[in-house]
Amino acid sequence: MAPLPSPRQQLLTDVSIAIDPAAVLLTLNRGRRIDRLNADMAAAVTTARRLIRPAAAMAWVRVTSVTAETVTLDSMEAGSRHAVSLNIGPHADLMAAAVIALISVGTIGDDLDAAVRELNHKGELLQAYLLDSAGVVALSEVGRAVREQAEAEASRRNWGVSPSLGPGTLDGWPLTGQRGLWGFLESDGPAGAAAIGITLGENGVLTPHKSATGLIGLGAAYRSRRVGSVCGFCQLRHTCWRRRNSSRAADGPPAIADP
Repeated sequence: MAPLPSPRQQLLTDVSIAIDPAAVLLTLNRGRRIDRLNADMAAAVTTARRLIRPAAAMAWVRVTSVTAETVTLDSMEAGSRHAVSLNIGPHADLMAAAVIALISVGTIGDDLDAAVRELNHKGELLQAYLLDSAGVVALSEVGRAVREQAEAEASRRNWGVSPSLGPGTLDGWPLTGQRGLWGFLESDGPAGAAAIGITLGENGVLTPHKSATGLIGLGAAYRSRRVGSVCGFCQLRHTCWRRRNSSRAADGPPAIADP
């Protein structure tokens, strides 16, 4: 039985966040430039950097079984055992090679969302939208930092890693699936989700709003040393402009225009 990293629960608070205003604008306009908004986006990013409080709570668990749509996770610490079977849907096979897994919940705090609400209340809708978008990118950067933790642990063991799986994004794993992960993350101790101000409501929604859970498998049978995306299995895969542009890559880059 492969040992779990120690301690089993860990906090990640020293997170370096990179937000490129130009890249955020490209995302907002489905890969096309919006040069007339460059100054506004730069201002939004400056504000976002002041408001975000990036952090993540992580828990290492064992993967005890994977069936057609179910992944069973198990942890034991100080004689206390917690086990849960997650129904993650038809792509559970993405965890088939996992021996252990990293469960995480990341956040940027609630100050940015409070500022977005205030801008909306004042009728400054464009500024609110741009600031909110910068916050989404900041949260994705927290996810990147978590992925790097999984990659580093896998490297120490000469293993590979799975893609990053998440309730509400992986096709067949609804957002309510966060509750199954939460039992490994909630704790009154110094390394639980509560320590960085994250809670899970009865409706399965995280607070602060810009928070997200994830699951990454580690094992010797994985070929990839980098945590990949489940883009092809995402619930939005049929409408995503990123996938559409990627499929056209052989014909050259997407057209760029300033509307």
